[in-house]
Amino acid sequence: MPSPAPSHHLTRINAGLLRAPLDHASFERFSGAHLALWWIPAGTVPTPEEGERRLETLRAKGPSAEAFTLRDRFDPPATPQFPHS
Repeated sequence: MPSPAPSHHLTRINAGLLRAPLDHASFERFSGAHLALWWIPAGTVPTPEEGERRLETLRAKGPSAEAFTLRDRFDPPATPQFPHS
């Protein structure tokens, strides 16, 4: 009988790990924000430095339009209306 494909084998291993009880003593609870969200114009790519700045803003000031979380979302900024050509 041929051995299973590597991806199948990894899937079986990962499923087993997910079912195993976690040793919670191995994990430290993270306090504070570790993810910041913000609206950007379509077609732009934020830099890692901007991400760090937004995360620092979120930690210092809490959720705002400048940096927010999935729990405390803000609407996208109003975009200018362009006349139809």
